[in-house]
Amino acid sequence: MPMRYLILLLTSFALQPLSAQELSRATTPADTAEYNIRLFEGRLGRLREAVEKKDVSSMVGVYAHLLGDIREEIGRVENTNPKSVRLEPMLLVLNKFDAFIFDPAKPEELKPYLPRFDEFLALMKEEKTGK
Repeated sequence: MPMRYLILLLTSFALQPLSAQELSRATTPADTAEYNIRLFEGRLGRLREAVEKKDVSSMVGVYAHLLGDIREEIGRVENTNPKSVRLEPMLLVLNKFDAFIFDPAKPEELKPYLPRFDEFLALMKEEKTGK
């Protein structure tokens, strides 16, 4: 009986790379950009909600994810289109966050930085709209 499970497990591992390849072929850069925008929007909404509810633990986690998203998007733009007009404004937004240290003991200090996330989101959407 345990041998059956081993064979099943090995078969599933063998099939997993095939499904990943199929997924990567089906995903276009436009799909990826749309996904990244929606992910960022969702996280930004959760951050706003956490700020409203004064849920510091959620603020810390979502804030960290949003900063990671910003860095990933900048890296993607640098790799795909290093002469993009969006790159400099994106870096300016990141520099503003780098100058700010989020202190979970003072969650109110995060509120003035929320529009910066909106600014970055608008820059992400520019690629999709072709501006």
